[in-house]
Amino acid sequence: MPGREKSCCFFGNIIVSDAVKPKLFKAVWKAIKEGYRDFYVGSYVGFDQKALDVLKEAKKVCPDIQIYCVLNYYSESRLTGDEDQKSDAYEIRTIFLGEAEAPLKKRIEACNHSIAERCSLAICCAFEDTFFGVADEASRYAARIGIKTIDLFDEKERMDFKTLLNQ
Repeated sequence: MPGREKSCCFFGNIIVSDAVKPKLFKAVWKAIKEGYRDFYVGSYVGFDQKALDVLKEAKKVCPDIQIYCVLNYYSESRLTGDEDQKSDAYEIRTIFLGEAEAPLKKRIEACNHSIAERCSLAICCAFEDTFFGVADEASRYAARIGIKTIDLFDEKERMDFKTLLNQ
């Protein structure tokens, strides 16, 4: 398992504008320039998918980065714990974390905390009012335990996002 010092994770909402992608791209490239090589990304749509898309593009230029796709549950028919498998041409490793028996919100929170504890950088695009607030909680948890966080949301985007949610 990679060391925490140069590992990066992503926490963000399922609903996120395409406008965040250039900021995400810039944040990922900055991390790579600073020596980050291990990137942990979730398996949901929205921000996770955008982060994965950016990482796949980065891997074409910087093939030594490693992408870990983290799933928040496991079952006996799948890999468990820290085992991983390579998938597709990008050699994305899959890690299964969490407990299948726990309620969904608790599984996601436990998985997010476990990811944060493996990293020294969190790139976040989280808003507190969506999908149980788990992405926002994860980004606050990362900051509480001393992880450097980059928030891709500015105040105007927060207001725009809140308006979008209320439609």
